[in-house]
Amino acid sequence: MREAAEFRMPYQLRQLFTTILVYSQVVEVRQLWERFYDEFSQDFAHRYRVLLGQEKEDMIKFKPLKSLNDLLHISGDAVADFDLPQLHDFPALVLDSLMRNNLIRRELEGYDQNPLQAIIDQEDQLNEGQRAIFDEIIQAANDPDQDNKLFFIDGPGGTAKSTLVRHILAKVRLAGKIAIPVASNGIASLLLMGGRTAHSTFKIPLKLTNKSTCAIYKQSHLKRLIQGASLVIWDEAPMPHRHAFEAVDRTLRDIMDNDQEPFEGKVFVLSGDFRQILPVIVRGTPAETIDARLKSSTLWEHFKQLHLTENMRVRSAGNNSTVAELAAFSKFLLQVREGRHEVNRSIGRDFVKIPQDMLIDNNDDDREESEDEETGIADDYFANRTILTTTNTVVHRINEAVFKRLSGDSHVYLSIDKVDGDNEENLFEQEVLHSININGIPPHKLTLK
Repeated sequence: MREAAEFRMPYQLRQLFTTILVYSQVVEVRQLWERFYDEFSQDFAHRYRVLLGQEKEDMIKFKPLKSLNDLLHISGDAVADFDLPQLHDFPALVLDSLMRNNLIRRELEGYDQNPLQAIIDQEDQLNEGQRAIFDEIIQAANDPDQDNKLFFIDGPGGTAKSTLVRHILAKVRLAGKIAIPVASNGIASLLLMGGRTAHSTFKIPLKLTNKSTCAIYKQSHLKRLIQGASLVIWDEAPMPHRHAFEAVDRTLRDIMDNDQEPFEGKVFVLSGDFRQILPVIVRGTPAETIDARLKSSTLWEHFKQLHLTENMRVRSAGNNSTVAELAAFSKFLLQVREGRHEVNRSIGRDFVKIPQDMLIDNNDDDREESEDEETGIADDYFANRTILTTTNTVVHRINEAVFKRLSGDSHVYLSIDKVDGDNEENLFEQEVLHSININGIPPHKLTLK
């Protein structure tokens, strides 16, 4: 705990303390709590003493306990089960917390001010295009009477959409307002501070029709959270079926009793790249895929399109040769995405012609010669590159070829293929276990240098 207190945030320390209480036999629980109380309560102390400019010692004592109690509830425990200060010592605050909307409380109080301020301090690093979009969206979030409330941030890969979204969220939250970030898939939601999937947040049904609605009710805490939000950001927006957006729009109009404006007049920011992943229609025709995309929805005409064009990955490259190479490759990818690149007509109109400098003839001698030429290149050259193949078999073949060229002694490691214990029954033959070769798991025989 002492080591974690040196570099972990208060909420993370409370999570660690919860883990210790649940899974360890701690004799002096109260002494441990009191020893690190200042670290456990630092976020609340900062909020109530520094930001609000008033001493609220009871609140500062209550909030860490309430947070700890919420964490313990996940494991079926409570603060009352341990030798700790108890919540019933603060009856008025307990009653107040029960009457409050926990979703709103989490959004307003769940973010440490220091990381948000650190992001805001880097605003000068935004390029001209990012800055213009940032200012326009922040102005819309601050002015409820503004006409433009629906935006779509378009940008190919590498234009730093995620960085821009992070700055927008930090600006809104640091002002004490609610921002709801969602994404169309779980991985994308992890890149957003406080992000969740759109289906989870808006209760979007899995089976969608043109009349679907979301499971949000007028008296629910979720309705009040959305009502109090100054901004909603939906990342990877081109992926879902347009019916998902229409269901959210239909639901918000209904529960907010506002049928005049799309999305109940809320500032809605969508981001993504239509050149990448469109909705997947099972056994669908091209026409059905086009009809499913967001651009085919009647809502699309209400969105103001904002474009990012500067490739920040190229800009951050280390040297001029790398910049030129990345710029050429990015241009090639953009042309392919937009259907502007030359077609290989000798094969068919659906096949792209690969630039000659990207090709190596399928000849072992030529490939060996190319590898010999690159042997003397600095390690940094290879550190920023990846070999892409179609199957794991090709991966292992390439690894073996590279392995043979390395100097040093070989060390062979074998996987465990026997039952540990008295039970000698084998559910699988060893030959079967040795043949398993799936992504993310080392092979049975691993040779390293």
